[in-house]
Amino acid sequence: MMTCILSWFLCFWGAFSAFAGWEKQGEDYRYRNEGGTYAASQWVMDQGNYYYLGADGTMWSNTTTPDGYLVAADGSWVLENPGFRSYDN
Repeated sequence: MMTCILSWFLCFWGAFSAFAGWEKQGEDYRYRNEGGTYAASQWVMDQGNYYYLGADGTMWSNTTTPDGYLVAADGSWVLENPGFRSYDN
């Protein structure tokens, strides 16, 4: 009986242990994919907004991405830019 309960618990927990979403690590944010890996050097979409993650997997903010787009203080892509300005990397 105990083996059955333990097996069920491990199966249940394993099914939900890897989830997609943001994780705060120190002062930085990283995005974990559904498979459990971290996104890096790419854009991710979350709740209708795009965010850029650098090679180290941390979210960029208040800067220009390698492909030339601006990201705001919260890390979201600046879709409309009244009066172009470029952030220094």
